[in-house]
Amino acid sequence: AEGVAVVPNGVDCSRPPFPGPLPEGFPGGQGPVFVYAGTVAPWLAPEVFVDALRLAGPRLPGARLVFLGQGSGWEALRERARGVEGVSFRAPVSADEAHAWLAAATASLASLRPGGYSYAYPTKILSSLAAGTPVVYAGEGEAAQDVASADLGAAVRLDAAAVAGAMVAVAERAAEGGWDRLRLWRWVRQHRSAVRSSKLAALAALGIDGPSS
Repeated sequence: AEGVAVVPNGVDCSRPPFPGPLPEGFPGGQGPVFVYAGTVAPWLAPEVFVDALRLAGPRLPGARLVFLGQGSGWEALRERARGVEGVSFRAPVSADEAHAWLAAATASLASLRPGGYSYAYPTKILSSLAAGTPVVYAGEGEAAQDVASADLGAAVRLDAAAVAGAMVAVAERAAEGGWDRLRLWRWVRQHRSAVRSSKLAALAALGIDGPSS
């Protein structure tokens, strides 16, 4: 609509993008740890990660999948995960503790069901990158394009087999030291930081075009 400006969401990039002391309850062992931090709801389709871990299990020995959050789909997701080895659920934590979980994880997970929400850009992706952690994204839209083109993790369609393959690939690359945490953090700081979004909002309010990148 005329006179309306859309400003992209941003994330706090002030914390260091490196693992510190492990948060309480963080899984031990040698396998990869995948963290889904945030809202669990049907339109986000988080169950795809449970199904993917079930498929990828033989290729990801000792893997853990931690859901950290709450939401309308919480109980249904717990039921779906029944019998899938390595899946756990934890209550919401503070922003600082969530950052610690993400920084310690092998990769974070984010998803979005295709359809009416394709315009959305999941904050889960930004929070992960601000912690220096690659993301496995199951979905479409601008977020998928960014993850793929900027090599921020893996972006695949919302399909359990495709997600399983992405989880394996990201974990194998992590085991080889193939993810540059500073590069991931620098990308989100440049493109999607809260500071940048605030500046764009201020410029929009003044009727001034902001920077293109």
